[in-house]
Amino acid sequence: ANADESDFATAHPRDSEKFQTLIHLVRPGWAVQSFSVKDGVFPDDISRFDGVMITGSPASVHDPDPWIADLLALIRQIVTARQPLFGACFGHQAIALALGGQVGPNPGGWVFGRTETHTTTPAPWMTILPATTGLYAAHVEQVTALPAQARRLSTSPECPIGGFAIGNHIYTTQYHPEMTPGF
Repeated sequence: ANADESDFATAHPRDSEKFQTLIHLVRPGWAVQSFSVKDGVFPDDISRFDGVMITGSPASVHDPDPWIADLLALIRQIVTARQPLFGACFGHQAIALALGGQVGPNPGGWVFGRTETHTTTPAPWMTILPATTGLYAAHVEQVTALPAQARRLSTSPECPIGGFAIGNHIYTTQYHPEMTPGF
């Protein structure tokens, strides 16, 4: 979903590469396929995949671009099929909006850089993590109301809904776990 085509963006690994590296740290044998949804490229058959990740983007989930409406529709299809779904930053916001949540501007403007995120209601896989985790942020909008049946996973002073889950198949974060300190 990352629509950034700036010189800075093209000089660094794409989000798809960063997430693939992150996934392969724990699942080295997994095959990963990327789709440039911001260019209107979507999978033909979502059922071919074991799960879906939606990356960050400088685009707003409220932008009128056709690809965003198509992505929101795809999210609802994924959820209906109960396929595992993860969203980071823009992906977090898109999942929330597609499922009836709300997304609006951050009251304090941009949240940028390392931020301390506090776990509120840990998912089972989060119990090994510390109660506070430093993650990188880059957003001027945030989820302001959760979708029905969602439970908040994390929060920070700048972002009350830092992550949420629905059941055991949807997880999101407003932050960027794919960003390294070097990046």
